[in-house]
Amino acid sequence: MAILIKRIISFLVFLFFGYFFYKVVIKGESLFSSKKKGKNSSSSGIVEKMEKDPVCGTYVPEKTSLKLKSEGEIFHFCSEKCRDEYIAILKK
Repeated sequence: MAILIKRIISFLVFLFFGYFFYKVVIKGESLFSSKKKGKNSSSSGIVEKMEKDPVCGTYVPEKTSLKLKSEGEIFHFCSEKCRDEYIAILKK
């Protein structure tokens, strides 16, 4: 009976360290935190809306992007270069 208890305890210890290795070493998460962070989340947990630049395809935060209103639609750009290229395309 004592051998069975030792094997159960050993198995549980093995499971704990396996879980620890997977979560902390492989995934890089905190062991006891269930809060998941997405790609667009900041340290405060607020997710920023991302917009796609129509010229280069880069996703930029809506708040910091360069904006251009054309034909009733707002376009978001990552740089002045992309915005200027888009304006040149519209003028053609």
